[in-house]
Amino acid sequence: MWCNPLMRRSYWAAFALCAAAATVPLLVTGVLPMADLPEHMAQVAIWKHFDDPCHRFSDIYRLNWATPYLLGYVLTRLFAGFVTVSAAVKLTVWLSIVTLPLSVRALLRRGGGDVWWSLLAFPLAYGYSFYWGFLNFSIALPIAIYAIALLYDAPRRHVAIAALGMLLIVAHVLLFAFFGVVAVCVAIARRSFRLVLAVLPPFALTVIYLLRLRREPAAAYDLTWNAGTARFFDFPSLLFANSWEPAALPLLAALVSAIAVARPSLTRDFARWLLVGLAAMACFVAPVGAFGATFLAGRFAVLTVIGALFLFDGAGHRVSRAIVITFVFVWMGVLTVRFQRFDAEVREFEQIVESLPPNRRVAMLNVVPFSDHVPGPVYWHFAALYQVRKGGLIAWSFAGHHPPLVRYRDGAEPVVQSRSTPVEGIDWPGILRYDYVLLRAPYVSALGGAPVPLVLRARRGMWWAFATPRASAPQPHCTPLNE
Repeated sequence: MWCNPLMRRSYWAAFALCAAAATVPLLVTGVLPMADLPEHMAQVAIWKHFDDPCHRFSDIYRLNWATPYLLGYVLTRLFAGFVTVSAAVKLTVWLSIVTLPLSVRALLRRGGGDVWWSLLAFPLAYGYSFYWGFLNFSIALPIAIYAIALLYDAPRRHVAIAALGMLLIVAHVLLFAFFGVVAVCVAIARRSFRLVLAVLPPFALTVIYLLRLRREPAAAYDLTWNAGTARFFDFPSLLFANSWEPAALPLLAALVSAIAVARPSLTRDFARWLLVGLAAMACFVAPVGAFGATFLAGRFAVLTVIGALFLFDGAGHRVSRAIVITFVFVWMGVLTVRFQRFDAEVREFEQIVESLPPNRRVAMLNVVPFSDHVPGPVYWHFAALYQVRKGGLIAWSFAGHHPPLVRYRDGAEPVVQSRSTPVEGIDWPGILRYDYVLLRAPYVSALGGAPVPLVLRARRGMWWAFATPRASAPQPHCTPLNE
């Protein structure tokens, strides 16, 4: 098909239309519904204003360059040199979305499937990792898929494979580990042991990183498995959300129909079965938590489907392609409506932030971390948006964990012993070390046990802002951050 210039132009026209449709949901909301994203935004905002003489971030934080999350932060920081942090992080997310189908296309070209099926990656990009806000995993995923595609080249480009492996080390070490396992298995299946040599340099760096990681207190946690049949029942939802998605089964049926209508044949190449087999093992058998990181297994649902696409040999089919295009446009339309409604909730929170002075300490309690319009606990880390907009210090920050770029200096973190979701009691001595308490709840009884009076500062919808006695103490005046 790729010998026909008309067919090539048709594909790229379809790709451009799907990319445009997949961009629209990002444009209709000021903040994306990605649970961890506010924390990643705060990391970039602190880095951008690290030497600000008033906010004095450099007194509280240090930059941890030995992080496997470096690529996503560097890309976002580069964008933030020209636009706001809010816009910069959207550009990084958009880049992860549009490059995913391109990497899948590269994989399918090395198999026998119709490259138009790569357009299915647009809906899949808005899945488990998106809603959890795994920014660095999402930007590393297309790199990993393209690197895996190179494993099936003949002749193989060993230098390019090694270089992409090194890039994955600073993009997301979990995806490098998966890529490395696939490379070793393909090398054995194809009896091409030079592939193993190509991944040895980045593998050595991974071992060094893991040995260093074991010294981190938060990384010493035991493995968490949560194995069981629930993973199989949850699988359709993991492709399109990070919690139960009511449209998941119809969406999966549409995806399967787009392939089945072309009547493809299954490959007999054992090496091509390795990708889907290893991805499925990671999704259904691997631990959900390790080295202090969580929600690991569900990230591989999308790789399981992409690996399944790689199994098929089949020529182009017009009905199949029509289903693919329709699938992309319909689901992007649904997401656009959902994100637009989510934005109305976010504007209420932005009004709360606007009412607070800059450069203060803010803690947030989540009785209801869920939105009415998008899946998952998207409000878990929304306090970080205060830091993005106005600086200061927040409780339960990613800066207290080992992987991010921005880390607390020793002794600089005001620790709160309880969780941000107040289900097992609140560490009031810790909370009262902050100036303001943000609460998302339909009522304020969660704060009924406060040992001192809290003054209501603002309320919008389910958002509440209370001032603690510390808020009345004199504080250095700083202007809000110019994101």
